[in-house]
Amino acid sequence: MPTTPFSADLAAKLAEPTAWRFDSIIGEVFTPRFVCCSSPNSLGLTDGKEPTAIIELSPNPAYAGETVNYAGTLSYDPDGSITAYAWLFESHTPSSGTASSGTLNYGTAGIYTIQLIVTDGTTKQSLPARVELVVNPVEFAGFVASSSGVYYSDTTPPVWTAKNTGLSGDDLIVYDVKINPSTQILAAGVKVVWRCGRGGIQVSVDGGATWVEKNPASVSNTWSDSPAPTVADLTFRELLFTGNRLFAMSTWQNASSAWRSWLFYTDDAMDMRGDTAGTVTWSEA
Repeated sequence: MPTTPFSADLAAKLAEPTAWRFDSIIGEVFTPRFVCCSSPNSLGLTDGKEPTAIIELSPNPAYAGETVNYAGTLSYDPDGSITAYAWLFESHTPSSGTASSGTLNYGTAGIYTIQLIVTDGTTKQSLPARVELVVNPVEFAGFVASSSGVYYSDTTPPVWTAKNTGLSGDDLIVYDVKINPSTQILAAGVKVVWRCGRGGIQVSVDGGATWVEKNPASVSNTWSDSPAPTVADLTFRELLFTGNRLFAMSTWQNASSAWRSWLFYTDDAMDMRGDTAGTVTWSEA
């Protein structure tokens, strides 16, 4: 215990419980040094400051089925350290957690509240931190065209579902599939899907469940082939959305085994949302 130049009263006060360690150098000029403990909680403080909870979510927004990382490691205690984490995950299994970080996976689109309360070394708890996690529906996983038709999957790993209702024979030989960009963010069941192949051009406004033909009315015969080709003779091999237009490329082999090609376009493709009976007007490019 320090002596002169301290009074007995000061020496008594310094002997009382305190959050400070005291050291001094006595010389010609007395200079006190006060060094704070590294963790006041370790000294038995009972009236420290409350900690603060901070939530990190990545990514946010996320897609249904996507892994989301959550962390509370940025939480802090102004006069100590965090000793416990208490999470609540709305509509999730499990619905709670005690780790400082982890992962979440929501299979259904929606907005979910994530809550965190942290505790410090003196058992003081923070106010609840709350963050909304936005889970969007899967925008698009994939349509696949094959010699046996069109298949769709929105899962990882892929689980392919046939999308060939009402089609048979040559109609199933498909060369290209495209999603109408204006319907890209819609749910899988209502995306407008275009497909082309040996059977012509078809569209589905229910995500590939049913298909409706949208073929050009006629085809030019600038080569003067005989017999002249009809639209039914063409094989449509490629679809391309660009701007507000949909282009369709087709080929045909005449009786002399010479190949012909036609490029069609329409400005009506963007108007096909929910319109199975709509008319598509094609022009040759």
